[in-house]
Amino acid sequence: MKKIITQILGAAFCILMLVQLTSCEKEGPMGPAGPIGEAGPQGDQGEKGDKGDVGNFAPKVFEFENVTIAPGIGTNRLFDFDVTKEEFEQSMTILYLAIGTNNSNWLVMPGVGSGGQHAYRLWYAFLNEGANSRAILQRVAGPEDQSQTYTVARIVVIPLNMATAMQAKGIDMGNFDAVSASLRTHE
Repeated sequence: MKKIITQILGAAFCILMLVQLTSCEKEGPMGPAGPIGEAGPQGDQGEKGDKGDVGNFAPKVFEFENVTIAPGIGTNRLFDFDVTKEEFEQSMTILYLAIGTNNSNWLVMPGVGSGGQHAYRLWYAFLNEGANSRAILQRVAGPEDQSQTYTVARIVVIPLNMATAMQAKGIDMGNFDAVSASLRTHE
């Protein structure tokens, strides 16, 4: 008899719980959200991480004399230079062209060439499985029957951390003379 009473009480408890749980359904639309609570206190400052290895990568300048871009739209001029793909990806690389005998008129590429009639695009490729880099300067506009010659081209490769610091100091990266002067102070 005790067993039957225990089973009846157990069944009644289960039915009571089932009724209680199913009767808790919400009726009607959801009310407005409550106010946002106060922000908690700021957490502790984490430990300072180890300084990364800067390595031996320093700014590099590559010079090419008597650069001629042959006539025709789509004509390419290739500049191969000794910077690995890894170094390239950690740097700002700028191609400057100069006209005149004293190299005082520098043009940054991509852009408009000397005389304002020729326009160029610039992109980079990697040779020998990333051991070397190549700048590809392509004529995209201008008189198709004219070549264009520059006295010198310079590719300047600046580590990103140094380029960022130069820009923070207000150095115009499109101005070869300003970039060159800034790099001399870092030697």
